Amino acid sequence: MSDYWLLFSSGFISSTLFPGGSEVLFVYYLKQQLSLKWGYFLAVTFGNSLGAVTTYLLGYYFSWGQEKAALKYPKTLAFVRSGETLFYC
Repeated sequence: MSDYWLLFSSGFISSTLFPGGSEVLFVYYLKQQLSLKWGYFLAVTFGNSLGAVTTYLLGYYFSWGQEKAALKYPKTLAFVRSGETLFYC
């Protein structure tokens, strides 16, 4: 049972604030016990999904600072909203 919690928490953390390698842990557990592949898959999937929802909600509820940023950094905000990307070589 601790394998599932570890995979769930790894997936959750990997899809929120900290980059991580939940896939590496998933493949490791698959190599250890292939018969539990669907349980492992569901644990990582639920962790990633819940982490993505958490990240969205954090961004949504902390967007109140956007008005302050618009006053302080109008050029930066206009650049981000335009959808342009920069490539550094």
